Amino acid sequence: MCYMTVFSTTSQIDLNKLCSDSVVFTKNVPQIEESQFLKYPSKWFLTTKDGGCSCGFRYVERWNIELLGFSEPQDWSPEDQEDIFATHEIYKVITSVLETGESIDSVTAWVQDEGASHELFGDLEVNISEINIERFRLFDAYRFQYCKT
Repeated sequence: MCYMTVFSTTSQIDLNKLCSDSVVFTKNVPQIEESQFLKYPSKWFLTTKDGGCSCGFRYVERWNIELLGFSEPQDWSPEDQEDIFATHEIYKVITSVLETGESIDSVTAWVQDEGASHELFGDLEVNISEINIERFRLFDAYRFQYCKT
């Protein structure tokens, strides 16, 4: 069982070239049903340098989104520094794409059993100008439409 995060964009930029060694965007997108909710033609699978899944980033599980949402790491819930750094790298990639005038979205799924539900809990507009790099994280079972005002 793992998180899988897939991005789609109108940009033809190689997203992997915008990252550090700790974050990998690959065109080898796994077959997850939640990808059907993405809106743009160029699809990218987000993974760590070790590959395989998208677990090495900051996430909020679907049942904690209302309580925790976008927030900075807290002492009472320690997070791995590598996950925090890697999530900052994602934020920078999203910002770079938006600054070129292109569109970008993402969907995150907790992949487990074959019979699991593949419905999303929501579709959120995420304004990068309002959510700073320290607060940014991905939400399980949501599609993010990124914008910058």
